[in-house]
Amino acid sequence: MTLSDWIALVALLVAVGSLAAAWRADQRAGDAFRLQDRIDAREREFRAVSWHGKWADDVSAADPPTFELTNTGLTAAQDVTLVIDFPRGPQAFRLGNIEAGASARAGLHSQLSGTIAAAVLDRRDTRFDVHWSSPLGQADSFHHPGLQLY
Repeated sequence: MTLSDWIALVALLVAVGSLAAAWRADQRAGDAFRLQDRIDAREREFRAVSWHGKWADDVSAADPPTFELTNTGLTAAQDVTLVIDFPRGPQAFRLGNIEAGASARAGLHSQLSGTIAAAVLDRRDTRFDVHWSSPLGQADSFHHPGLQLY
């Protein structure tokens, strides 16, 4: 092999290396553009979720107390987690997806049961938090402070 052949081979290897680096850079740029598109779509997404929570009054005496959470808004909520604040500490319930206008229930395991427990618990305004995400992944939360006596 002559010197010019070696120079041509090195030039070819450098060109292939440059092509591979350019291909990787193009892939990363495409990923960045797709990520930015998702971020922009999430920011423009219409989100109108609001919540109403209450102790269910239609449970049987054999059933545990049940807290009913209703999405009173106009859009769906995904991966909903309800956190009820009890005197002994908070308790979390995963409720899944709740469409606009729909409800989900969280059953509590308590020494009281059924309608008796619901009647007792309904006499106090329960503090609760709701955490969820929008269909495009925007996380949000809601805090119901309960009855404030100060």
